[in-house]
Amino acid sequence: MTQAPDSSRPDFGGTGRGPRCADLPYVMREAARIVGRRLAMRGFQGWIVGGAVRDLILGRPVKDVDMVSAATPDEVEGLFENLISVGRSFGILVIPVQVPAEDGAGAATRVEVELATFRTEDDYADARHPDTVKFAKTVGEDAVRRDFTCNALYLDPLDDTCVDPTGGLEDLEAGRLRAVGDPRARFREDGLRILRMARFLGQLGLLPADGLFEAARDSSASLDGVSRERILDELGRTLASQHVRSAVQAWLASDALPHVLPTWWAAVHPANLCIDERTIALLEARTAIDGLAIWLDPDPLGTFDAQCEAEVLGSLPLSRTDARWIRESWQRRRSLMTEVTDPAQRARLLDGPEGALSLRLARAWTHATGGSTEQLQSLETWRDLQDSDVLIPEPLLNGHDLSELGVPKGPRLGEVRTALIDAQLRGQVTTTDEARAWLVDQL
Repeated sequence: MTQAPDSSRPDFGGTGRGPRCADLPYVMREAARIVGRRLAMRGFQGWIVGGAVRDLILGRPVKDVDMVSAATPDEVEGLFENLISVGRSFGILVIPVQVPAEDGAGAATRVEVELATFRTEDDYADARHPDTVKFAKTVGEDAVRRDFTCNALYLDPLDDTCVDPTGGLEDLEAGRLRAVGDPRARFREDGLRILRMARFLGQLGLLPADGLFEAARDSSASLDGVSRERILDELGRTLASQHVRSAVQAWLASDALPHVLPTWWAAVHPANLCIDERTIALLEARTAIDGLAIWLDPDPLGTFDAQCEAEVLGSLPLSRTDARWIRESWQRRRSLMTEVTDPAQRARLLDGPEGALSLRLARAWTHATGGSTEQLQSLETWRDLQDSDVLIPEPLLNGHDLSELGVPKGPRLGEVRTALIDAQLRGQVTTTDEARAWLVDQL
């Protein structure tokens, strides 16, 4: 275990110091200090570890605080009440902490702090979980099991001591993502780390250390043992990252995609279907589901059928809502790449966030195929001129009105309602009286 003295700490952002607990949001800071003080009463030192320390150094928002100590689960149980066991065999407990209001007058805030025992791990037969776990006593022992040096930084919340056993501070100052120890060993222990590598490059704007991609490629078979749920989570978070081009480069350089998206890869890769355009389009992705819709589209050139799309979507454990949202975005994209002259069709295709996403997809694929972008530019201009993303108006007649005029309840009522809205979008009806007259003609 090595502790970097203040004089040797890199100058991050001109601060001249390493991470400080005081720079955490109040609630997180105080929760960590409460846990640290309670551990210290029994002779244990508590450490903030991992992403929180890394993000403090990089000036990124800290979302949660995880801690570690030499205290075993049995010893922790004697220090805290109402503990939540989330992985006792791995030494992981969740501690509910009541943090007093910062002004001293408001209600306390409940914060859950994950506290793990220092541990070492041996062998990963399934390329995901360690075969054996042993509790350890030192930061140095705990650090060597972690994935990347930037995640092996330890911060004492009581005195701001920062312990850096693996050179993570130096790597962050250099803008470098480096594995702890042998990268091949780290990736073969847990295939998910290959996807985490890509995500960190995308989120943090770091560059890969020499040999990192080669090690990932040599170990890519370990991805076969990763659950589809974890793959989906990593893909979504990565595709919405700020430096997504770096992440995509990591996927391609590490041969990750044939393992995590085999059906998609078989459809897309032989023809190299719009890889560059997908990456460019991803720069506009606002959410994980945006990114998935852009990246997973197997058919930008109109060469694959609905079965291929269904297989691509079915290869990931998407919710029904998300799968439907993605599928509808693709359907809209295809329609936008044909001539759109009907005002009602235009409004429905461009309505809401799905419409904005479909337009970005259509633009990317049209550019890739060398097609004319005149129509798409016209649609973009029209959409930009609208006051809202919601382009579909409420019908001039409600369901009660339609029933009084003789429209039966059930599917027919919905059909008539849709037709009425289309008539409004085309300018055929603009008032309630015109809507009533239009309906009488339709019936």
